[in-house]
Amino acid sequence: MGIDSGRIVGGVARPALLTACALGALIATPALAQSGAPAPSGSTDPATAPAQTTAGSDIVVTGIRASIAESSQLKRDADQVVDIVSAEDIGKLPDANVAESLQRVPGVQIERNFGEGAQIAIRGLSQVRVELNGRSNLGISVGATGSDASGRSTGLEQLSSTLFSRLAVFKSPTADQIEGGLGGFVSMTTPDPFDYKKPTFGYNFELTDSNLATERRGYNAAVFATVRLLDDRLGLTVNLSASERDIGSSQFTRGVWQTGGAVGVRRDFDGNGINDFVPQVVRSEFFNVGRERYGASGTVKFAATDTLTLYADALYAKLTTERDTAYFSFQTTETGGNAPVYVSGTSVDNYIVAGTLRNQRLRVGGIERSEPTTSIVAGGGVEFDNGPVKIKADLGRSIGNYDFRQDLLEVGSRPLVISYDYRTGDVPNITLPADFDPNARSSYPTRTNFAAGQQFVRTNETAFRLDGTFETQGGVLRSIQTGLRVADLNSKLTDFQSRLGGGNVNIATLPDIYFGVAETGGFPGTQGNFPTEFLRTFPYAEGKDFEESTLLAFNYPLRDRLSRNYDINERTMAAYARANFEGDLGSLPFKGNIGVRYVATDFKVDSFTGTSTTAIPQRNKNNYDDWLPAANLAFLLRDDLTLRFAASKVIARARLQDLAPNLFVDQVLLTATGGNAALNPTRADQYDVSLEYYPSNGGLISLAAFQKDIQDQVARTVRVEVIPGFEQLGPIQRTLPINLGTAKIRGLEFNLQQTFDFLPGLLSGFGTQVNATLVDSDSSDGQPVIGLSKKSFNGVLFYERSGFQARVAYNWRSRAANSFTSSGDVLRANYIAPYEQVDASISYQIIKPVTVSLSVTNLFFKDAAKINYNVIRDAVNGYEINDRYIRLGLRGRF
Repeated sequence: MGIDSGRIVGGVARPALLTACALGALIATPALAQSGAPAPSGSTDPATAPAQTTAGSDIVVTGIRASIAESSQLKRDADQVVDIVSAEDIGKLPDANVAESLQRVPGVQIERNFGEGAQIAIRGLSQVRVELNGRSNLGISVGATGSDASGRSTGLEQLSSTLFSRLAVFKSPTADQIEGGLGGFVSMTTPDPFDYKKPTFGYNFELTDSNLATERRGYNAAVFATVRLLDDRLGLTVNLSASERDIGSSQFTRGVWQTGGAVGVRRDFDGNGINDFVPQVVRSEFFNVGRERYGASGTVKFAATDTLTLYADALYAKLTTERDTAYFSFQTTETGGNAPVYVSGTSVDNYIVAGTLRNQRLRVGGIERSEPTTSIVAGGGVEFDNGPVKIKADLGRSIGNYDFRQDLLEVGSRPLVISYDYRTGDVPNITLPADFDPNARSSYPTRTNFAAGQQFVRTNETAFRLDGTFETQGGVLRSIQTGLRVADLNSKLTDFQSRLGGGNVNIATLPDIYFGVAETGGFPGTQGNFPTEFLRTFPYAEGKDFEESTLLAFNYPLRDRLSRNYDINERTMAAYARANFEGDLGSLPFKGNIGVRYVATDFKVDSFTGTSTTAIPQRNKNNYDDWLPAANLAFLLRDDLTLRFAASKVIARARLQDLAPNLFVDQVLLTATGGNAALNPTRADQYDVSLEYYPSNGGLISLAAFQKDIQDQVARTVRVEVIPGFEQLGPIQRTLPINLGTAKIRGLEFNLQQTFDFLPGLLSGFGTQVNATLVDSDSSDGQPVIGLSKKSFNGVLFYERSGFQARVAYNWRSRAANSFTSSGDVLRANYIAPYEQVDASISYQIIKPVTVSLSVTNLFFKDAAKINYNVIRDAVNGYEINDRYIRLGLRGRF
């Protein structure tokens, strides 16, 4: 059974929203016949732009309308393919972080961790460079089943959207822009004090509620201030943010389907001569995640003379994630004396979607995990501008730190007869023996395991760049740009594990304070009956901190796990030249740029191979260089109609963590992960064409087509094999990144931003923001491109009039491959099913500096679950449901 279509949200919500957005597009059609002057200038920050009115209407162009007008004007003036999110859009929807603010940009899709936006993909590709004020932003993504500690693929969940004045998504590069984004790159901009004419203070305070978390209440707070001194030559801005909330998440996860290694598992149930696939691990996890997010940014700018400006800016962001996890699981592919044996099984397309096993042991446990992450981006420089000559020198430092600590206590049952059935819902039905009580401590006498781990990642980059612009004295060639950039990036991971020889505690000696019954939210909205009440353990003892746990004596101090450590150094040198031109081709005005960027990369990594007791140091090196041409051309067909063309060559280096050729074996989850120093960077030739119409009221209607010819795409594969040094574990899942050959991606993007101020009376307050992306791909190995959804849709319907604002936002994406499982030489894709989410917000401005607001994220949370499956829908790998997030707040600006 396939899963190519999305679900119906709340029965009627999704059709209603789609209809509303479609009607919005139809209503906007009369505006296409209107010709008018260019949209209002977006040269000033929308928060401080003066109110403007539309001819023939009493609608004041401010708030959302001003934001749309600014975003459209910035896109119109740009010399490349770009989409802008301005301050009003960033702050007015219920977005917890930057990733969620970007999800409404055409072609942008987001990945969520615990329901919060974390990483993004642009046009189906997750290799996205993220910059802050033109410098690398080295962040960490903290996920449910693991963390991306690479620092290359920025975890945007660290960054509160209130810290920024503008977000830009660049889809076609220019030669002066830093390489590294295969899908595109994101530029985040903090407020510039010279954009404000008067001292300004802003605030936003909110109380929050999460419906599945243990502690439901939380808060968000943000303040902003700017001032100009010394006859406006000195400008200062400060932006502070803080938030705290708990997140509830229920996940059926970690099930990868494979043929197993035990005699009792390798079975051909349907008699076709091929061993059937079985679920290796059947596991449910119930998370309560505490998240504290703090951020601060500031800018100092000083106009020393009329031609010389000095500046310095910095941003600090910290996200602390504390998770408490209770889990219930069994493993069908254990070997040796613990090997379960299939009594019966039902095969569908060679997948045993229902079966009964004897000699099967249950495992229950608890995990305490702490993951604080810190990001710092700081720098300064000097700008010289005397008109025909502009020179800018910038020195910056970017830091991304990740700390990890985890303690686990697990117990196991006696051998049981257990049945499962995946055909009955999004999580399987599990049948336990009638005489077995999953809540009783006496039911788990045979196994104890206490594991501890720590990990520290320190990533930093120091970069210097020098850029110059030289204007010509007329003609088609308007200016020449040239510059260089040198960067030194270092990333070091140090990992620790339980002290060898510490032993495990006998369950009979543990006091009752280490045990309790799991208090879970279950799997609301599902039809399966996977157990949600069972005995759980508390590694630190219930209600205590880890310092008070008597179990720690068996595991601390931890020992260095050399087999997972690495130390990476990557040095890059880049130089570019770019020519900007503008003129007329007959009666047709045009503008554009053409240039080339040369970049040389020198890479080395120190790591270890072997087991924890026989680790051998090794060094791997690689170096390569690239010539990256880029061209952008725009024709002004009419004053309100632009046709763009772009062509370029781009590269994306592999994640730092993927480049470390080490090996980590998790003896609890029976998985192995490691890197591959032989990975090539992914390269692509890309082409863009877009037609953009700009109505007189500052809206936008555009249609874009694109193609990317990709070489050496990187994908994480899952292989089932015996790991040398860990033979006693039998065949386990090993995740390894590899290059998968070539691929071609092509697609269409439609974008509409339109206010309906041409309608009479109250109807003039409506407006819509709608975009849709269609993407297709093919590859040399016949496999799908990782992370690529062929269809995605974003729709916002809003109303704004007389201080009242209301918005409803809908996001949907079709299925996407997220990894591969290997069976011999055959790769099988694991898919994320179609996903959708609805957010809403309303606000009312009581007086000018005071606005009250109410917003909801993940309104229909039961229908917004994330499903992962292998080839056929009944072969479920994972199911994740996250809570609804409500915010009640006050905001304003003086």
